[in-house]
Amino acid sequence: MALYKDYPLQNPDSIRVLTLHPGDSDAVIEISVVTVRLSAKPNFIALSYTWGNPVDERHPSYREYDLVEYHISCARELLTVQQNLYEALWQLREKQEYSPLWIDAICIDQKNEEELNHQLSLMPYIYCDASWMIIWLGKDNATTHEAVQCLDGLQREGALVIQSMMCCKAATQFLDSISH
Repeated sequence: MALYKDYPLQNPDSIRVLTLHPGDSDAVIEISVVTVRLSAKPNFIALSYTWGNPVDERHPSYREYDLVEYHISCARELLTVQQNLYEALWQLREKQEYSPLWIDAICIDQKNEEELNHQLSLMPYIYCDASWMIIWLGKDNATTHEAVQCLDGLQREGALVIQSMMCCKAATQFLDSISH
């Protein structure tokens, strides 16, 4: 894929980040990519989201999920992404303050085992060095309000469930922002 050849990770602390370009709601989602070094303390936002099927396996449309492909464009090349990531990007592109972004499925060459393993070892640093972290739980639905209330309760009680998030100022900022 040209994206990974055009933007090689030349240093042990190099990562790719992307800019999400604005567009109409019916337009193809467009991104551009650059490489940065973590040691340079770049400003970027890390996007955390679920990779799996957002539909319960007991739901009638469960089997149809894998048949749908979602595409975004990078330098005139179409990239296939999962539904949940596509929906997050679609939602985020309306707000320009959400760039640059680090998104594992796009910023890491998932087909290059050596790169994948190395970048996975950098993930704790990536998430902790991000100036902000967006935790995408999926499109708004009937349980969204309850989920936000639960997170707010966890934050107020001081019981942050995901231990690795404790070091991340971005996660703390997120929890603070939903409680106000």
